[in-house]
Amino acid sequence: MEYDPGKTALFINVINPDEKLLDFLFQEASRVRSKRIYLTTSSGPNLPAYFASSRFFLARTALQRYGCPVYIIDVDGTFESPPTSTSPFPDHDVLVRDLKVGMPWGLLNASRVVVAPTQNGMLFLDVVTRYIATVFDPNKDQWFIDQNALEYGRLELLNKAPSNSFADLHLYPHLKNIVLTRIGSAKQTIVDEIKY
Repeated sequence: MEYDPGKTALFINVINPDEKLLDFLFQEASRVRSKRIYLTTSSGPNLPAYFASSRFFLARTALQRYGCPVYIIDVDGTFESPPTSTSPFPDHDVLVRDLKVGMPWGLLNASRVVVAPTQNGMLFLDVVTRYIATVFDPNKDQWFIDQNALEYGRLELLNKAPSNSFADLHLYPHLKNIVLTRIGSAKQTIVDEIKY
């Protein structure tokens, strides 16, 4: 955020924090708010599928409330360049890494998704969150639900919007390279305890 001239905000949502972490977040929230870093909490099932999917609900709220592009990343993403690198923003509503092969959960990479503040961008997030809310089952291992939701959103968007509304994020290195993410077996395992 130190590279940002006040145009970018960072939202961090912590799911199911314990009391000690909640106290820490409360103290930190007031300290970092002036830097446009917002810490929020939510509760839900203690399942990886829920952790991976809940970010799209927060993104939808942010897009609706702030009307600016939303860069949605996995929890293990690492910032590599300033968020202001989004300029110029391409003439698309949604940018996602399109792998172009595989089953629905393997066609799109959910680790980085960029959504423009457009009617089609909002439509995409509406479809993605509606899919997740409808399909999510806490009694099943649905590690693929976020990728399936993105593919469902893409198909719905391309059915209702111009074909250029959706594009491969890798065609825009200035956007792709803001955050380094890992996919599948290459994901970084977070083993250290959070010190607070």
